Amino acid sequence: MEEWFEARNQSEGDGAMTGLWPGGARCGVETYGVQCNLDPPSRIAFTDEVGGRVERRACVARRACAAPPFRATEGRVLSRLLDDSAVTPRALAAHLDGLSPAARLTETLGLDGPRQARLFELAQGARRFTLDDLAPAGGRALVGVRHEGRNSLPAFSRFAKVFAVPDEASTAASERWGFNATSRLVTVTVGPGYFVAVQQGDEVLVDYTRLPPRPLEGGPRILGNASRLSYFVYNGTRDVVRGVSAHVSIGRAWRGEQRLDNWFVLCRV
Repeated sequence: MEEWFEARNQSEGDGAMTGLWPGGARCGVETYGVQCNLDPPSRIAFTDEVGGRVERRACVARRACAAPPFRATEGRVLSRLLDDSAVTPRALAAHLDGLSPAARLTETLGLDGPRQARLFELAQGARRFTLDDLAPAGGRALVGVRHEGRNSLPAFSRFAKVFAVPDEASTAASERWGFNATSRLVTVTVGPGYFVAVQQGDEVLVDYTRLPPRPLEGGPRILGNASRLSYFVYNGTRDVVRGVSAHVSIGRAWRGEQRLDNWFVLCRV
């Protein structure tokens, strides 16, 4: 593939991260979802962390790229970003924040287990993630905010976590109550997996060892997490959830002190 950009680097502090134009074999079409069939040539600026300092790079794109245009709505860009060993949490957030709600959901739910695991590690310490990211404090008590999700399990991987502000003044600032919305079959045989979420540093802990005193509005009735098949799924578990972007978060399950090889990605809708 012919090289299709010329770039010059200069340290100019923070700039607007709106894309990346790699050339040669690493085509930006494949890595960052930027169309490269540009006519006339276009100029784009972005920031990138190089050796611990932020640089702005100005790139001039030519029409020479042989790859076809790729659009983020096809749902593969986030996966390809995560396959890039040099990708930064900031680049991931900028990409996701720039998508339409439908495209963001498609890309998020397209992540498989290994990419979810990589995203969880990349997200560590990247941004502060709070209870308000799950359900804003100003929302109506017990009215759920839905986060569509996919876990890394080979079956029954699609679900949603629903979070709500408690209706108790004493816990409204420090907790979020919620449950897992799944298929009717899973809800009946396993249970709704109610939990209490609390702040833990810059992350959120979703604690299945604690149950809300009341169900959410319109939600299923509360069932203990040691009941039915929930004993093998939710019982004794806690999830650590980290922020990725304004709408997307990533989590991993723990049972006691043991980290489980079970990750999940969420997208607030």
